Amino acid sequence: MRFRVYLWKSLASQEPEVVEQVHAADVEAALQQVMHTHHVSYAFYAWVVPEDESLACVDRYHVRCLGVTSRWALRE
Repeated sequence: MRFRVYLWKSLASQEPEVVEQVHAADVEAALQQVMHTHHVSYAFYAWVVPEDESLACVDRYHVRCLGVTSRWALRE
């Protein structure tokens, strides 16, 4: 199934920093796939929209992706 994933990295974000459409088995897999691809270890807010309009959109606060090191941490 296809999902469009929107990620806001911080409370101060006016717009999502990451927007991507992916194929995944479910909402959680879509969210983790996008976070891993973009090296996002934490997002303040995530909104996942399934392509199938009969399914509900999912929103989550304080989302973490284990096993991902933020690009900011790699610079230090």
